[in-house]
Amino acid sequence: MTKSIFLLLAGLLTGAAQAAVGSYPVVLVHGFQPDNLQSKPTGTQVADNGSEYWAQYWRDRADARIDWPS
Repeated sequence: MTKSIFLLLAGLLTGAAQAAVGSYPVVLVHGFQPDNLQSKPTGTQVADNGSEYWAQYWRDRADARIDWPS
């Protein structure tokens, strides 16, 4: 019974999650990409790569995203 209640609460909280954590916005910062040192991507390519990188889960849940080349 306790396990069922826990799973129900976890499901409800997950479904209701918003980007902001408390009153703080969620900002995604693309990490170091060593291949950027050699390929020297344009600003548009960096933004596209960042969007693709975060596409699976966070892209549509975050408040903002910062992309810059390594």
